[in-house]
Amino acid sequence: MRLPCDVEIQNRMLPSHGMIKRGRSIRASIVIGRRPLAGNSEGGIFLAICTAKDRDGAKYCLKGNVVKIFGRFVQEGKATIRIHEPAQDVCISKADPLQLKVLLTAVNLAHRDQDLPNVQLSSLVPAKQSQVERPKTNVVIHRRQDYPITTGFPQRMEFLQVNGCSLKKVDSRILKAKHLKRLDLSSNSICEIPGNLDQLTNLSELNFSHNQLQYLPVGLCKSLHLVRTLQCLNISHNHIKHLPFELVNLARLVRLDISHNSLETLPDNFGKLHHLRFLNMSGSDIKFVPSSFSKLRLEELDLSGCDSALFAASRSIDIPDTPKHVPKLVELAGRTVITAKLPFTEGDIPVTLCFYLSPSRWHWCFQGTPISVEGHPYGTFAVPMDLSQIAHTVTSSDFQRRAAPILMKGYFCSYKCQVMFTGGGYAR
Repeated sequence: MRLPCDVEIQNRMLPSHGMIKRGRSIRASIVIGRRPLAGNSEGGIFLAICTAKDRDGAKYCLKGNVVKIFGRFVQEGKATIRIHEPAQDVCISKADPLQLKVLLTAVNLAHRDQDLPNVQLSSLVPAKQSQVERPKTNVVIHRRQDYPITTGFPQRMEFLQVNGCSLKKVDSRILKAKHLKRLDLSSNSICEIPGNLDQLTNLSELNFSHNQLQYLPVGLCKSLHLVRTLQCLNISHNHIKHLPFELVNLARLVRLDISHNSLETLPDNFGKLHHLRFLNMSGSDIKFVPSSFSKLRLEELDLSGCDSALFAASRSIDIPDTPKHVPKLVELAGRTVITAKLPFTEGDIPVTLCFYLSPSRWHWCFQGTPISVEGHPYGTFAVPMDLSQIAHTVTSSDFQRRAAPILMKGYFCSYKCQVMFTGGGYAR
């Protein structure tokens, strides 16, 4: 068997001579095999450590020569084999946990001079150059002919960039890269983001810009792992018309680029992205932002090329004096849940009420009372909102619009809420 890993050799005799030297781990390939004797008879079992400088490998006899095996952190791919002669410690790291367990079991059996029935022993031939090189962690592909067809992707790949290769869909082999942290598939022809991206348990950056996407899948926003790890999402220059309410499940998002799509609205609960700091909405057709938008605290907001209807410089507000209709029972129930601060779980309240509360909208008194999808007794209105209260830096194609307010879609939950709006400085 052959185990690729990082190895550090520590000489235990150095401290007794007043020398303390900490080594450095190097890429190696560990092999267990027999050293052949004269007459083709079988020799003893040895542990060989092959490196790029010594592909023949330093060999250690195992029979009665192992002092102790330290395997407490074997699940993390780490272990130490203490050799009696020479007095050295073989420190192993960055190894596959399953293969490492097999290796340690084989070393223990060889030390006791027992048979190794389930281990295929090597003939201790020199390692190939590819077996002792560090695995590639960054892969960048800009041409179709460079795309791997038969070779596959490196197992420990952390960054993958594939641009201009006319990919129609996401390669299923990419989803097997468990160490992948950054995935850039921009400038292709991908029409759909697969729902099983949850297999990439360490993914923090995702770039699907300049593709043919029609929508952002709900499954991506509900991914068990991505809701904890994803920090940057770029879906710009596509054909997306709507964003799902479940987008706010990606609570760790810091940077979001939704520019140059066909978006006309944002989810009503968009302001729940509390960690969001960089938002690019340039080139969109958005005419209103939801009232929860005022809850954002951004470093940068890009509104370049947005529809002029988004800016409120010349828009008037018509506020009726009387309510439109009496609140529905589900709306009153929703207010009770909010007021009592009940958890939004299906085990505590009816499923229909959970669905009703999921896109909870904010009204002008900002108390969190839910508003029905069909409307509200005191109506829906567009009012100006000062961008300086939301973003530190605002970018716009028109310099004068950087200081201009934008239109925010709000709701009145009661006559008292309407009075707070008209008399509290919100109305212009």
